[in-house]
Amino acid sequence: MRRWAWSDASLLILLAACDRPRSAEPKLVTVPPVSAPAPTSPDRLPPGELLEGEERVFGLPIPRDMKLESFTRRTAEAKGRVRPEALGDYLRQRVLVNHVEMAERRLVFPRVQLRGDQSATILQLEVVDDGLETRLLVRNLTGAVPLEGLSDEERWKRAGLKRGGQLIDPQNWE
Repeated sequence: MRRWAWSDASLLILLAACDRPRSAEPKLVTVPPVSAPAPTSPDRLPPGELLEGEERVFGLPIPRDMKLESFTRRTAEAKGRVRPEALGDYLRQRVLVNHVEMAERRLVFPRVQLRGDQSATILQLEVVDDGLETRLLVRNLTGAVPLEGLSDEERWKRAGLKRGGQLIDPQNWE
């Protein structure tokens, strides 16, 4: 019986301690909404991502970490100490491409067009891993628009040649 009395007494003490005034309303706690992670600052890039440089080849911006080595009317070559994978990702962000060809140490974008390019320039891009350096080879595949309605004589003349393939003016080689 003592055991029951002791448990009844402890129960009453607990109820008295937990009892609160009836006039007090429960407080609602508001939790602030979870915000999205802060965007990365424009002056900070994720690790391994290349930054666009000021040099352009046929409209394609060359990464800042690469140096333009040669540039002609149809081809250009840039070299730099960048990872080939990073350069490939850099190019994918800037061109429209259907497929990419991969070889042992080479990545080829056979026929690409620059995003937002209204002139429809067609380029071939090659990323070559040379060990310490990576090369970017750019070829302009856009040909001259063929002229319609020219006779064979007129075509030879525009090329600067006679019908047999001889130069019209031997003094002028170009």
